[in-house]
Amino acid sequence: MNGTRSVILLTLLLFLGCASPQYMDVLPAQLDLVTMTPLPPLTSISNLGGLKLNALFRLLNDGTVAEIKLLRSSSDPKWDAQAIDSMKLWRFTPFSGQPTPTDRWIRFAIVVQIQEPIVMTLGELVSLNLREADSLYLLLQQGAQFDSLARSRQREASSGTDWFFPSVNIARYPHDVRQQLAGLPVNGFTHPLRVGAKYVIYKRLGCDSQP
Repeated sequence: MNGTRSVILLTLLLFLGCASPQYMDVLPAQLDLVTMTPLPPLTSISNLGGLKLNALFRLLNDGTVAEIKLLRSSSDPKWDAQAIDSMKLWRFTPFSGQPTPTDRWIRFAIVVQIQEPIVMTLGELVSLNLREADSLYLLLQQGAQFDSLARSRQREASSGTDWFFPSVNIARYPHDVRQQLAGLPVNGFTHPLRVGAKYVIYKRLGCDSQP
């Protein structure tokens, strides 16, 4: 198999049922995949056309993954172990309205296929609400400089949070974000995209861009 190919998540579907009755108050609309680590390359010839996994995720209040159990595997124990290690790094939206720490078992269907990795240099403008994101988007449409806005917001927040990412495999992003980024030209920017509880405007920067 070509070593430059990587396995990516195409679809993440929440089953209607959960692992136990006490967790059935978690609705699909409340749960989004925010970031993910790409899965390892498929090694079995029988899986090169893609595969489907069923898995139980134990999610903590903050959206981190505490534990994973595969209900339907790839039939390759070594690949399964590597995939579980990758999926433990995924991050979901936090559970809202929870006064005390808790965890929930959620069952997912995961469709995996092979795709050439797409690596980009990206900038991000992050907003806490859609109104703020729309205002930034309007400024960009009117000719404002993306990097100037990003640096200004960074100073206002007194935060060291990065806005510039020189080498990003877009497989780390949710499916709808990847779709927008895949067709983005150099120096082009997206409309505000919801990523978890935030809204992000992405700009594809040139190879010689500097933060």
